[in-house]
Amino acid sequence: MPSTGDKGQVGTRPSEALLRLMDNYGYNVLGSREWLEGDKLYRLGFQYVAVETLVREYFLAEEDWRGKKVFEVEWRGSKKSIVYGKGDVKSDVVLVKKPEPTERAIPWRGLLDHLTEIPSTYNAFRSQTIRWATNDIWALRRYLINIIRSRRGMLDKLDAVLWLLKYPVAYLGLISIITMIVMQIFYIIIPPLPILVLSILADAVGVALLAFIIAVGKTMNYGNWDLFKSLIVGGLTMYALGFPLMVYLLRALIGDLPWFYTPKASKALLRQRLFIENAVALTLITSGAVLLILGHVILAVYILLNSALIIAGYRIGTIKPMGKVNVRALIP
Repeated sequence: MPSTGDKGQVGTRPSEALLRLMDNYGYNVLGSREWLEGDKLYRLGFQYVAVETLVREYFLAEEDWRGKKVFEVEWRGSKKSIVYGKGDVKSDVVLVKKPEPTERAIPWRGLLDHLTEIPSTYNAFRSQTIRWATNDIWALRRYLINIIRSRRGMLDKLDAVLWLLKYPVAYLGLISIITMIVMQIFYIIIPPLPILVLSILADAVGVALLAFIIAVGKTMNYGNWDLFKSLIVGGLTMYALGFPLMVYLLRALIGDLPWFYTPKASKALLRQRLFIENAVALTLITSGAVLLILGHVILAVYILLNSALIIAGYRIGTIKPMGKVNVRALIP
């Protein structure tokens, strides 16, 4: 049973976000014109519908629809239900992929105002990650001597240091990529042992993280195709973020940084100037073109592909306008 918090309170589950959204607009019965998996709909109800809405970017449109009641839950003293398939129960709002231009519709982004702990765009994810990472470096810079001098055991000390270094360690792969480019320029075929160990460590961390993400996705009932798309988007986003993160981590080692505000919900749709990402992409493209002219074809292609991945990474997480679809987006 979902909690009965006050109006506007942020939920911790997608189902709570959907129920709050429906309650805010006075909807009690939700239908769907889109195909939903019957077993999951009967078992998970609003949780399943909310996740499908976010993943597939559905709209909630006000239109005439009737179906069979398949799920019902009590929410703040009233009953919220889902109708699906053939039936005569009238719904207040319907799940659709693309509403008519004249329909009153709420886009999937409306759920973000009720489920704001998860960054919804690359801009929000960037700000949040940089703040968390630089705070760890600040704590390490300030308390490292105290950790070393403490009476705790060696394993506890190592655990504390590694915990504060989790973000730099997660992006070791970038260092190996940059090192590989430099080695190729100077015709160094076999990497030195420290670089080889660094590359192996980066690959091991990547494989472990990939396995963990897949396991989490399976427990959340993601399909194979949706899980694959999520991994592609997540991988590109994390790769693009690695370059500005390295810059801010180095700055955090030198001195304190200002507070990074993380835009939440509909505010996360605001554009942000991505100077570091654009500068890195431009530098890589220029370097790739120069190396291509000098005859380093393989290295040039490698660098240009990396620049394309960076651009794709921060553009794929930027929500674009809905084009010619003229719907009334009811984001507060």
